[in-house]
Amino acid sequence: MDSSYKGDPSEILQQFPAFNLRLLCCRYWWLSNWEFREQAFPYWRIYYNKQPGAYVVANGVEMELLPEYLYVISPNTHYATFLHSNEIPQEGFKMTGGRISDLTSSEEQQLLLSGAVEQLFIHFTIGYPYDNATSGIYKFPFTDNLRKKVETIIKQIKTNTSQFDFRGYLFIQTFICEILSCFESTHWDLGNKDVRVLRIISYIEANIRKKLSCDMLAEQVCMAKNSFAKIFKQTTGSPLHRFVQQKRIETACSLLAHSDMSIEQIAHCSGFLNRYHFSRVFENCMRTSPAKYRREITYSNHTFCK
Repeated sequence: MDSSYKGDPSEILQQFPAFNLRLLCCRYWWLSNWEFREQAFPYWRIYYNKQPGAYVVANGVEMELLPEYLYVISPNTHYATFLHSNEIPQEGFKMTGGRISDLTSSEEQQLLLSGAVEQLFIHFTIGYPYDNATSGIYKFPFTDNLRKKVETIIKQIKTNTSQFDFRGYLFIQTFICEILSCFESTHWDLGNKDVRVLRIISYIEANIRKKLSCDMLAEQVCMAKNSFAKIFKQTTGSPLHRFVQQKRIETACSLLAHSDMSIEQIAHCSGFLNRYHFSRVFENCMRTSPAKYRREITYSNHTFCK
């Protein structure tokens, strides 16, 4: 055999979209209150409600989350939620619920008789540019195929709420990919993106805790600083420094919602100089403090069973 043979007999170079599916949480809870005036998060959400009675409101349109459908909410979509005819508070929110795996069968039945809703929810990101897809709330028919997959995921969560084995993790990832493949191809048509910029964005996401200067990033793709900065803004619509800052904030938001790290640790992992610098930038971008954001996301100051 020719020593130059590399295993692929074709001379046609193939290019595949690069994405990084990162699972943030996968939970199955009961809810008797789910009243939020406004939510918007920098990650995807999948909802499946086993009973009717939960509603989302976006752009003035009210949508009930029915058991016959599976719902996907894309990143940075603004929406409100409520259960049954419960009133949404003028400020803050009201949420009551907890893990179904913590309940006995009789406790679960009693809650359902009182109007509680069982909800599977999955949070994840897939990286740029696909996390910047059109915002909105999408529903897909809950087919027998999806039902079997959801039942398998729920069974695994009930067995172990915190530890997923590798096969189970792959199964959830496969499930998410199947849901995303249900979107029309136009949903992912975000225009032609310069491959050098996409490469740098992947580098930024993988190295968010490091110092990321324009000089250093331009050098990664063998470009002059000014030329790179211009192409980056043309491709993303944002100056490099603002894009990096937004990525740091998105990282911090995910860690505040899905980790038990301290504010200091989150500041470090998100690439900020210290907690004070982080808090200042976070408040400027999110109009709230990191501590308050965490309280509102994790429901720690409300009647909520974890």
